[in-house]
Amino acid sequence: MDRALASGARGCAFESRRGYCRKEQLVSCWKPLVCLLVGWVLLVGHGCAGLSGPDPYRHLGPARDIVSASVEWLGGYDTWGRLGPVRASAVVSIHDSNGQAYVSRQQQTIDIHGGRLVAAAHTAQGPWTATVHDSGRYDLGGSGVVFDRQMQERICGELATLLHRVRGPLNLLRGSEKVNSVERTRLGGEDVIRVAVDGSGGQAIAYYFEATSGVLRYVTAGSERPGAEGTVTVYTYMMLPNGMAFPRRIRVVETGENVVIGLRPVFEAEFTDVEVD
Repeated sequence: MDRALASGARGCAFESRRGYCRKEQLVSCWKPLVCLLVGWVLLVGHGCAGLSGPDPYRHLGPARDIVSASVEWLGGYDTWGRLGPVRASAVVSIHDSNGQAYVSRQQQTIDIHGGRLVAAAHTAQGPWTATVHDSGRYDLGGSGVVFDRQMQERICGELATLLHRVRGPLNLLRGSEKVNSVERTRLGGEDVIRVAVDGSGGQAIAYYFEATSGVLRYVTAGSERPGAEGTVTVYTYMMLPNGMAFPRRIRVVETGENVVIGLRPVFEAEFTDVEVD
């Protein structure tokens, strides 16, 4: 409150104690009270708006409708917004350049909003635990099992990709990925809406949504040009008891020689026993 308003309030209070208050002083007395009341109303109104949240899709431009349909199909923005860490069992297969698979059975805890995935694995070589973050930080260690630097980076890199892919269309609401273009096309024999993005840190160049339902079917990274170095993530889903949809299988393959979706596997995760809070 400025000095003029404060002195007006004190002046009116002083005159009131003497039993009178002139018209001008009444105005001066009420002005700070009205200002305080208006300020309080605006503050409360702003707080209520914050609780309900602004439109989370407002920045998506032409991608707004398809992304909102996709999130609703998964269970709704409010449901996913309240979601705590997801716990699940997962069989994860990581393939080398020769096609040989490194398979581990993992217990995963996925913090969708905090941007962290923790995987505890039991393998023939021994148990290990890995933690990956959106920021790129990771930690991998175990008892009786030793990974060289290349294998550490490969395991944690694929788990970081998995964290990104589990979030699916929610990645577009985080602000780090910007919609570049939207077009209707075909991929994998389906009519899809392609949403190209920038700023994903190399995790994605485009999302492909089923044109009618909005279900996220594919995510591409690297290059989509056949024969180039790129990958395609293919989704299949399960329905959870609470009505949410969650990936049953996330399969990543290399871009094909003549088609976008190739056959050579990169990694795959199959989820069971999914628990959500």
